[in-house]
Amino acid sequence: MYSESDIDSAVAAGILTPETAAVLREHVALKRRMPAADEEHFRLLGGFNDIFVALALALVLVFPIALGQGFLVAAACWGLAEFITRARRLALPSILLLLVFVGSIWFEALQQINPGPAGSISPAGRAGEATGAAALTFAATFLYWWRFRVPMAQAVMAGVALGGLVLAVSDYAPDANLTWPLLGVGGLAIFAYAMHWDLADRDRRTHRADVAFWLHLLAAPLIAHSVFSQIGLFEAATPAWAPLVLLIYIFFALVALVVDRRAILVSGLGYAVAAVSGLMGDVGAGLIGGTFLLGGTLLVLGLFWPNARAAVIIYLPDALSKRLPPADRRPA
Repeated sequence: MYSESDIDSAVAAGILTPETAAVLREHVALKRRMPAADEEHFRLLGGFNDIFVALALALVLVFPIALGQGFLVAAACWGLAEFITRARRLALPSILLLLVFVGSIWFEALQQINPGPAGSISPAGRAGEATGAAALTFAATFLYWWRFRVPMAQAVMAGVALGGLVLAVSDYAPDANLTWPLLGVGGLAIFAYAMHWDLADRDRRTHRADVAFWLHLLAAPLIAHSVFSQIGLFEAATPAWAPLVLLIYIFFALVALVVDRRAILVSGLGYAVAAVSGLMGDVGAGLIGGTFLLGGTLLVLGLFWPNARAAVIIYLPDALSKRLPPADRRPA
């Protein structure tokens, strides 16, 4: 089984011409009866060897993690990534190394900035501590991205920056209740950044599409949870909220179809199930029936995603639709 990244690598190495690669993609799309641009590819597994190496890595990294030396763990991850990520391009092990690297840098940064107990400093001091740790972690992750080009790294950088900001504001002004608004605004900013990567590769054929996928996966739940928090759903969830929640989820579905990213639908799925169940009345039967109806709707939508996109895209201005992934791109 060959991935989009493998085809791109063959083109870069001169093994395939860009024209031959395009014909190969179109052949696979025709064989599957599905436009290539609507597949929403991203590399997670290249085969069982990815799982095997990831398990081995988890066992190997136990030793430096047990020593409690974050910079040692980060150095070990960097060294292993030189071969596993830069030379072999193993997707799942590369993601594991990235996450352990970032976590160890964040942990060690907090330890170096404030080696004492958390209660020994003021809220303003804790805000500075969070900001400093986030800045150091962001810088280290940027260097990791510059060296290894792991697509998830961009989403991790965005998450670290937003997390540091939220932690700092929460410590400095704990009574302001700004957490969810900040997360919502941050989610919108990350969504815009993801669209920047998407618009740079509307056919979804390069690593830019992978970068955009992880950014959308981060942005979608931030936006969804913030919206539902702002309408008061977390404080007083009653059946009266069900129609509004359902309308918001339908809006999310339309946005997902327009930008061709299913992650937006997944992020608010739990709220949509609760809303449909509430509309159906009885708690037990409503939950079962709501889950069945919503699951069936999403199943049909997933199976006929290109058709649904075409039905939505047709109403958009040409200037916008021409910049989005093609709704239907079949071979001539």
